[in-house]
Amino acid sequence: MPKSQLVVVRYDIRVNERDVLRLGTNWVDNNGGFIEAASTFLYQPEHLDSPISLQFKLPSSWQIVTPMRATSGGGYAGDNYRQLLDSPIQFGRLQERTVSVGQVRCRLVFDAQLPAYDERAFDENIRKIIAYEMKLMGGAPFQEYTVLFHWRPDLDYGGGIEHGRAMIMNVGKQWMLDLPTNVSGTFAHELFHAWNAGAVHPRDLDKWDYTRENYTRLMWFIEGVTNYYATLVLRRTGIRPRESFYDVLSRTVSAYENEPGRGLVTLVDAGIAEWIRPVEGLDYYSGGEVIGFLLDLEIRIATQRP
Repeated sequence: MPKSQLVVVRYDIRVNERDVLRLGTNWVDNNGGFIEAASTFLYQPEHLDSPISLQFKLPSSWQIVTPMRATSGGGYAGDNYRQLLDSPIQFGRLQERTVSVGQVRCRLVFDAQLPAYDERAFDENIRKIIAYEMKLMGGAPFQEYTVLFHWRPDLDYGGGIEHGRAMIMNVGKQWMLDLPTNVSGTFAHELFHAWNAGAVHPRDLDKWDYTRENYTRLMWFIEGVTNYYATLVLRRTGIRPRESFYDVLSRTVSAYENEPGRGLVTLVDAGIAEWIRPVEGLDYYSGGEVIGFLLDLEIRIATQRP
């Protein structure tokens, strides 16, 4: 086949109706939609490191938001296939504003108008979290970060999932009782992944095999230690009071100690066992959070720092 020949592949994408959270599932309605690249775009093994470009055909009144680079032709580009998969895509009639911390911009993108809430307090909490995590980690591995908020009145609470320079976050109806505070824990957790799992990650996850599961023995560190620092950040920024910090840690320790897999499964194995869902499970989130807390105490005692 001549190298200059164009190959066109057409295929349909179906929405996974069983994914209630829809954090990793495509969807579309009359006002817009969302594309999760990992479940959408094909790849050729020989070209995983080749540059990627995307073009969209959408109503002219719709906006597109993605961490990928905008190109002069109205499309978007990425350095390789992995960067494409790390770039969620939101489109439609979107609402957006920006929170800045120094030279770093955080785009807050909403797929629908939320019920009334304190926007000033919301943005200030976002700003505090970004500033503190950047200070804690000595800088940021991004110049721009994007948060794609999905209004989900069908859910009671919320939840999120991280990407390298973006996160997706559901906002449930109960969160609206105090949105600035309720969104903060999830935001602090997912943002911290830009360092823990993104800029710094296990060697196992440096290269992905897209044909099978990718195991690592460090899920307890990726998720559990991130959980601990998210809780600590809320205390250090004043978003949550001291009593809340102790209460969260107390409940986390109790939950970990009462796990059915305690004494049967190690935290190292728990991250791998997650793929098979054993009966004697062990939550590496809570377990890793406890160990993260103990490691932090040990480091502070050894270095005599508060």
